[in-house]
Amino acid sequence: QGQRDISISSASGDVTLTLPAGLSMDFDLKLAYTNTDRTYRIESDFPVEQRTPDEWSSAEGTPRKYIFGAGKVGGGHNRIKIQTINGSIHIQKGR
Repeated sequence: QGQRDISISSASGDVTLTLPAGLSMDFDLKLAYTNTDRTYRIESDFPVEQRTPDEWSSAEGTPRKYIFGAGKVGGGHNRIKIQTINGSIHIQKGR
């Protein structure tokens, strides 16, 4: 019942979130990386479309590349917003 928006932000590191399978969600995911020694990714048990621009951006200070993720599940009632720098995003279905 009610609104269940989630907003998670990490200045450095991986983010893992477990969500109920039947939750109505609208995903807004943003992964930035400045370090190319590691492979970063968005992994999701839910359908998420990913977009990865080829160019580096200096719009937020230190040059970085981005991976963006978006998707809707069950009508998209609750906004799930996750942002991280130099870390991956993992979204899992709960039991």
